[in-house]
Amino acid sequence: MSTINADSTPDPPEPEMELKSEVGVDYRRLQKLLSEGKWREADEETTRVMLKAAKREDEGWFDGEDIEQFPRADLRTIDQLWVTYSDGRFG
Repeated sequence: MSTINADSTPDPPEPEMELKSEVGVDYRRLQKLLSEGKWREADEETTRVMLKAAKREDEGWFDGEDIEQFPRADLRTIDQLWVTYSDGRFG
């Protein structure tokens, strides 16, 4: 039988959210970094997954056409993650 120390509080449960991607990008690492409040690492991971979703990993940057054609479900997923884990401060 386990006891809970009065000084410790359980971690809040992870929000249930579907991590949709039109192009097969895995957003679990981004979700983990955000849930841990690792904002700088999450920002870097956001860049990585966005480049992957746009198939611009080799180039390392976007042009106007890439942004216009960015998969909408992926953009919604990224935004939802940032808004949820930052309590609406980022997104």
